[in-house]
Amino acid sequence: MLLERLIYPDDFPMRISIGTLEEDPIHYHTDIELVYVLRGEIQLKNGYYTYHLRAGDIFTNAGNEVHGMKAVTADNIIAQIQVSTRDLSQYFPNL
Repeated sequence: MLLERLIYPDDFPMRISIGTLEEDPIHYHTDIELVYVLRGEIQLKNGYYTYHLRAGDIFTNAGNEVHGMKAVTADNIIAQIQVSTRDLSQYFPNL
């Protein structure tokens, strides 16, 4: 299992990427991630559970959770929003 280190450009504590998903292999990271399916369908595995997400579905990963994704339909588009828990914990110590 691979620890993914997320890089935030210009020290901004959030990163947003939009694009087509083929596969994002099983990994984990310490930061919060939201996956918003804009078009098509994907399969998301989080821990022991597998979710079938369709356009309009949103999934939240709280960080330190093993997860991975792959396309169900080739015409999918997803938005991935990643938020730095290191920066947020300055304001929310119990995060």
